[in-house]
Amino acid sequence: MDSSKRAFYKWVSYGILISAIMIVESTLLCKISLFHATPSLVPYLVAAIAMREGISGAAGIGLLAGVITDAMIPSVTGFYTIAFVVCGIVVGLLCRVLFQKHYPASLLYWLICVVIKNAAYYVVVFVLWGRPVGAELFLRWAGEVLTTVLFTPILYWAVWNINRRYLSEEESGV
Repeated sequence: MDSSKRAFYKWVSYGILISAIMIVESTLLCKISLFHATPSLVPYLVAAIAMREGISGAAGIGLLAGVITDAMIPSVTGFYTIAFVVCGIVVGLLCRVLFQKHYPASLLYWLICVVIKNAAYYVVVFVLWGRPVGAELFLRWAGEVLTTVLFTPILYWAVWNINRRYLSEEESGV
C-alpha cells in the first residue's frame, strides 16, 4: 500500500474511533458520574493521537475531534474545535521537545489538554457570560479526571494499534 493510501486509512480510522467514542460517551458513559462529572474521553484521544502524529498531525486531529464534538454536543458553537486544535498543537510541541511516546506520557499530555479545555470553558462561560462559579467547578474537574482515567488504557491501545498498523515501511523498519 502506498503512503497516501496508508495516511488516508489511518485518518479515517482515527475519525471512526473518535466518532464511536463520542457515541459511547454520550449514550452509555453519561450514566457514570462523580462530583456531577462524566468521563470525557475525546481530550485523551486528542492527546494520545497528537503524541504519535507530530505538530501538524496534532493540529489536524484537534480539528477533526473538535468538529465531531461540536457536531454532537450542543454547546458554544466552535468551542471544542478551537480548544482541541490548541490542545493538539500544545501536545505536539511538548512531545517534540520533552517526553517519549509512552502511556505514562500520554496521561500527562491528557491532563494538560484537560486543563486547557476546562480553563477555556471557564473563561468563555463564567467570565465572558457572567455565570456564577463556585468550588463545584473544581470538584467537577476532579470528577472528570477520575472517571476518565479508567478508560485510558483501552483508548491508548486503540490509538497505538491504528498508528502501528499504518506505519510506512521506512518508519516500521521493514
